[in-house]
Amino acid sequence: MLAAARATFDDIVMETEYVVDMSQYREIGRVRNEYFKREYPAATLVEVRRLFKPDILFEIQAIAVLPESELV
Repeated sequence: MLAAARATFDDIVMETEYVVDMSQYREIGRVRNEYFKREYPAATLVEVRRLFKPDILFEIQAIAVLPESELV
């Protein structure tokens, strides 16, 4: 979705992470560090009982902001 909007992970300013098992926090942080190389966006981590599909353990909602000159 980012690529379709000509955006990158650097354009993400806020994210909400939904997990079904909070004990996976360290692993989530490790993966997050792989994708966010500069200042981290604002983030919220929420533990939920389940997600839409039973086999999904983790879901991210993100908001990216593009400079006006990059808008289509």
